[in-house]
Amino acid sequence: MNLQIIIPLVAVSLVAVFVLWGVIYTWVTGKPFIVVNSGNSAPTSEQSPYHQLLDTPADRLTDDQKRSQLSGAIAWQNEGRIFEILATDKGFLSKVAKYDSKTWIGQAVDRGCSLDVLDRLLESGCDVNEQLESRPIEIAVNKDRFDALGWLLKNGADPNLGRPIVAAVNHNKSPELQLEMLELLLNGGANINNTFPLFGDEQNSFTVLDWAVLYGLSPQVIEYLRLRGAIHKWPPEKIASAQEDLQPRRIVG
Repeated sequence: MNLQIIIPLVAVSLVAVFVLWGVIYTWVTGKPFIVVNSGNSAPTSEQSPYHQLLDTPADRLTDDQKRSQLSGAIAWQNEGRIFEILATDKGFLSKVAKYDSKTWIGQAVDRGCSLDVLDRLLESGCDVNEQLESRPIEIAVNKDRFDALGWLLKNGADPNLGRPIVAAVNHNKSPELQLEMLELLLNGGANINNTFPLFGDEQNSFTVLDWAVLYGLSPQVIEYLRLRGAIHKWPPEKIASAQEDLQPRRIVG
């Protein structure tokens, strides 16, 4: 047989088998074999709890379902669904974000949601300073979200809660990012000489300048800190000793 005849025949046969399998699957399970993705729906036949309820009007959802829907909408950056849910009774917001260990605002910052979403969460009663694993301001610094950091500071986030100023000089960031983060935080009220316990040890509290020198940050960053009034708590010999004993690691709030 000519290949030009064989190939189309094989293709038609495969399509027929696929269609027949789909009919049998639907008849046995009562579920569609293929779910067409409309942009907001999951592209699989087995949908997540979020996608299963995506078309249910928000005012018909239970509080637990609203938590699930809002968490999913934040994760998918589905602003329409976010705003729809936040237009209903907001009692469910007193519980933390579902499937996440972050606050509602923290989750929105982490997932890259717009400032419009942050505005709506704030208007709905969410607290910019609430903490679970980390506060929203620390998440914004860790994610290099300058827009969210500026928004948080403008809307009452306290830059002296947790360790955002230490996160700003994380050695994995470029000097340019470190300087920009520091300027935002310091202009937003961060105390440049706050002290932080080293790995939980209150007897070994350090300042951000100690940390910058300890991990050998760029001279520009260290000079900027000094110009802004940063001082050492650790004497030079302690920093030198720590440089020998400690492996660089990231400090988080």
